[in-house]
Amino acid sequence: MTWTDDMVQAWKQTRSTIYSVLAQAGRAADTEDVWQKTWVAAAESLDRFDSELGTFRQWVGGIAYRQAKRHLRDEYGQANISGAVEHAATSGISTVYDVTTSDIAEEVTGKMSDWSRVSLVLSIARRAVGNPALFDRSMYLMIACDGDVATASKRLNLSPAALRDSHRNVMDVTHVVDRSLDHHWRRRETGAADAPVTVRDLLRCLPSGDDDSRAWVHTITRAVVAAGGFGAVSASHIAELTGWSEVYSRHCLARTSNLLMIARSVIEDGTL
Repeated sequence: MTWTDDMVQAWKQTRSTIYSVLAQAGRAADTEDVWQKTWVAAAESLDRFDSELGTFRQWVGGIAYRQAKRHLRDEYGQANISGAVEHAATSGISTVYDVTTSDIAEEVTGKMSDWSRVSLVLSIARRAVGNPALFDRSMYLMIACDGDVATASKRLNLSPAALRDSHRNVMDVTHVVDRSLDHHWRRRETGAADAPVTVRDLLRCLPSGDDDSRAWVHTITRAVVAAGGFGAVSASHIAELTGWSEVYSRHCLARTSNLLMIARSVIEDGTL
């Protein structure tokens, strides 16, 4: 794909979006720099633009917005990360870095290049979470409080630990929905929409287990695969393998099973 005049014009119009985001943080002088970064980011991912999911203006506008927010986060982090980490270590209060750097929210939202996809993914995820209040709580954390757990927990009258755990669960579901939709559309495009969903397809939709807080994902999936299915694995079996308590093992087993059921439904039908 090559740039057309309309596409160039759409990119030029992102300057106002970038300025608006940066100006709110007193960084309007960085607009030109972020604007050029937006061009580079869009050019590098141009082959991933899909007109069926939205207009090019929406797509490049999403890139511009993320570039501006990332710029602010990076600038803020470079100036304040030492103090923030020290404060978190001494006070026990979660900071913005806990969510925006170690969470998978960035991975999920980073792929959502236009609002039509955002709307679809989030609407499915909200239904999949089951409790709308938990989902709305995460959206409040990300949108109203820009990922600041300490601020959001005070406003919502929750403990930071409870909010962080709730948010992680919501992001796990959102991640699964996002990846499962990719599989659904790929199967439809290749004429394989009616093909059976494989175990490999499902496992690819699970959140990454690289983070210590999500190590249970790979532990559970390895145990299930080795045993030949969820029906052959019990909480006590997981507890014996890992040294976890049986209550925690049951909790992790249920979460993994729920995520895989969500993945299967979305892969097959594009919804729940």
